[in-house]
Amino acid sequence: MFQLTGGVTSQEVAEWAQLVDKYGVSIILAIVFTTVIITILYWLMTGRIVPRIYLDRSEEDRDRMQLIMEEERRAFLETQTDMIRRLKKDEGASRGG
Repeated sequence: MFQLTGGVTSQEVAEWAQLVDKYGVSIILAIVFTTVIITILYWLMTGRIVPRIYLDRSEEDRDRMQLIMEEERRAFLETQTDMIRRLKKDEGASRGG
């Protein structure tokens, strides 16, 4: 029933084939899984992907800073507008000739 081919039986070859199939796939999956994990960690460290809590916090900070900038811009523009009005008023009054 067993054929001897160089001291290895066909049953041993079948067992080895099962082990290669079994552990070969798991090693490939382990390598792929490790690569995916390393890639995700790299993206986290470089900022390509950001945890949701940090994204929400940064959006809140951005909105708050936008409001502050609008207030400062409004105050600056008010002083500039007042100065231009006074210049126009003074210009009209000094055209006496």
